Amino acid sequence: MAAADNEAAAKLTLLAIDKVGVKSIEDFSGKLKTALGRLYAGGYSPSLTKSEYQRKPVEKIVGDTSKYNAESVFMESLWCLQVN
Repeated sequence: MAAADNEAAAKLTLLAIDKVGVKSIEDFSGKLKTALGRLYAGGYSPSLTKSEYQRKPVEKIVGDTSKYNAESVFMESLWCLQVN
């Protein structure tokens, strides 16, 4: 199973490298916004990728009024569930 995961990760990495035009290992970090991991005698440091995700402002989210149910126990309520 791990071999298949590694193969899939390698293929995705190669596609990403091709898509952004990485020409060298020095290019890799900057263009893919990824800090390369490393192996060492006692283990490894994983690669880290910086996300460019921008959160959508809450005030711009448009609700679905067809789902409005004034009689619902959940309507305009704050619920907190605790799992023990």
